[in-house]
Amino acid sequence: MPLEAFVKKVLTAFFFFTLYSVTASAAPVTYSTNGVFSGCTDVAGQVSGCTANGNTITFGASGDFIQLTFAGISNSTVNATTAASFGDIIFSCLAGGTGCSAHNIPANLLLTINVSQTAPTVGGPTGIPAAGISGSVSGTSNSGVVSWPANNTINIGPISYRIANTPLNLVPPSSNSGHTTVQGVITDNTVPEPSTMSMIGLAALGLGLIGRRKSA
Repeated sequence: MPLEAFVKKVLTAFFFFTLYSVTASAAPVTYSTNGVFSGCTDVAGQVSGCTANGNTITFGASGDFIQLTFAGISNSTVNATTAASFGDIIFSCLAGGTGCSAHNIPANLLLTINVSQTAPTVGGPTGIPAAGISGSVSGTSNSGVVSWPANNTINIGPISYRIANTPLNLVPPSSNSGHTTVQGVITDNTVPEPSTMSMIGLAALGLGLIGRRKSA
């Protein structure tokens, strides 16, 4: 094999190996989420949970209440960049089944999803900008919609989190047991070491010089 062809093979292999190493070296991300409802007003016998800073709201009328719950994620580990679940928004008829009547979702209701991270760095909880929830729901129908701001990205160390499915249409208790999953995107923004980038650059330069010499 001519020396030039051999050098080209070595540089090509080195280039792709280094590039793969940069991609594969991203550390796994371990995160958890929880949700807090706020913004609405408690009304005796009609709406409760608005001022509790908790993950549950109850609304409706005597004997015919609907419960809205946010179920977060606990210590999930993923390899960024990736799509990932941030938790479920769940509607249920407190009396059981799917027979509850239609009720309006409390006015001005907001949902804040907080993200905590334990790897690759420790940080949080950091709240994703709050989403507004509006519409109405019964045991078998749901016009509820959750809308986050267009720019809803947060950063914990080199890792960023954002909501992917906004606006999000919610389902009633009769569909998927009332569960609607909030899908997000987790991105690793770690910048490769300068020495690694230099090696990639040198390999690319060498391949370019060989190609230029051949075409001359």
